[in-house]
Amino acid sequence: MRLSEKETKDMREELESLGEVQKYQFDYFKLLVTLNLAFITALIALVKGVFESPKVAILIMLAFICFMVSLLFSLITLLTVGDIISGYREIPVYLKTGDKKEVEKLHKKTLKAFDTFGVVQMIVSYSFGVGFLALFVFVVWNFWSLI
Repeated sequence: MRLSEKETKDMREELESLGEVQKYQFDYFKLLVTLNLAFITALIALVKGVFESPKVAILIMLAFICFMVSLLFSLITLLTVGDIISGYREIPVYLKTGDKKEVEKLHKKTLKAFDTFGVVQMIVSYSFGVGFLALFVFVVWNFWSLI
């Protein structure tokens, strides 16, 4: 079954806008990977160099675990988003042929990916936030004890 001209145009516009959103998501998770690695490095530097006998060491473990969870989910998501973005190269082929089943299949795959990204983004954001808060409390607590 072939797509009509209007269906083709509407589908093309919708899929192109979804592609732009996923490019922004890719940049978001790429930034989170960078931030997680920076905070893990800062965490190691603080423990090794500044606070040799840290108080409230549980906060270090909490921050490290949270940053690692956030990093892991961000990396997995980057790979997934990259695959989906590369799948957008197939869109013009499907829209030219007008194969309705293939276009709908790609569209459903894209919408399903958005549902997954919402959950993953929540996990990544909360674990990063908790890690940052734990690191902040740890640093303030230990600097306060030095005074």
